[in-house]
Amino acid sequence: MKLAVRADTLTGFAGDVRTARALIDAYAEARALKLDARKAVSEALISVTPCENDADVLFAFYESERPFLLHVNVATSTIDEVSGLIQLGSTLPSGQHEWTRRLVSSLQNVLNRLGSHPLHVERIFSQLVSAFQSYGVHDYLPQHGVGGAFIAAWVIPDGVRWQSDHLYVIHGETPSFDDLMCATMIREESLCLVNNQISGTKVITSRRPLESDVDARARAKIAASNAESSWDNAQFDYFVSINKSRHIVTVLEMRREQHHGLLSLHAPNMENSIGIVWSETFVNLANKMEGVEEPSPEYMTVKFLPFREASEELRAKREQFAWEQFVDWRRDKG
Repeated sequence: MKLAVRADTLTGFAGDVRTARALIDAYAEARALKLDARKAVSEALISVTPCENDADVLFAFYESERPFLLHVNVATSTIDEVSGLIQLGSTLPSGQHEWTRRLVSSLQNVLNRLGSHPLHVERIFSQLVSAFQSYGVHDYLPQHGVGGAFIAAWVIPDGVRWQSDHLYVIHGETPSFDDLMCATMIREESLCLVNNQISGTKVITSRRPLESDVDARARAKIAASNAESSWDNAQFDYFVSINKSRHIVTVLEMRREQHHGLLSLHAPNMENSIGIVWSETFVNLANKMEGVEEPSPEYMTVKFLPFREASEELRAKREQFAWEQFVDWRRDKG
């Protein structure tokens, strides 16, 4: 996993895995010796031998009551302080880089107006990570539970926080029961991927310091079981609709409730199945892009809808519809 939370520091990297992990592990050892974060990064870099397999590593932490982001390039043995947006990793179209910059800038302006309340920060991150998830929407990997596993974390004065649980659905203009669904959840410092296209749950993690292979596997099994429980009960923090035809990302705040005013999730007691009751209002919203005649895969519209309680009458109606549509249909099909 290329993103890791260690004590009061968040680390992430692009490039050669072994080189990056060696630097991050050396940093952890330096911190264990009570060095401050900035000094620990310098000491860690000295201990790692530059090689042809280059790596860029980011270290985020708080110092003197303000956040800092350091960018380390192992091959050149340089440490630079980052004051704005930095984009590392796989090559993306130039238009997508520009779109990312504009998206981050606009959401940062929203956050500046709202203030740094944890709920506001989480909502902003849910939109950012959902937009990044859409970058690979046309790739073949998500169908195999591999690609599209974007996750996020942020550093605060009291430590580091992982993103909340996201359920992604990739669909066309008319959603269907068999659309690709993938949930990303962090449990036990492990990224859990539950996908309706494959059997089983994929878990990605890094060994903790001094942790044995046996203990790491046991931790991964606990993480998978916990994630599968959330899937089986259709309970997530955010529901993300990715319209691959119109290039529109719509984020619904669910608060682990099955019923939102615009959409309901249904767990029909069937392995690896979740039914979605789409309202006409939501489908229209997820198909409407203001001012764009020809959607481009390099640009996407991101919409965010806070949680809105569904009435008891609407909940009951959707429950009945879900039972008839998903459970009975699946039984007849079987």
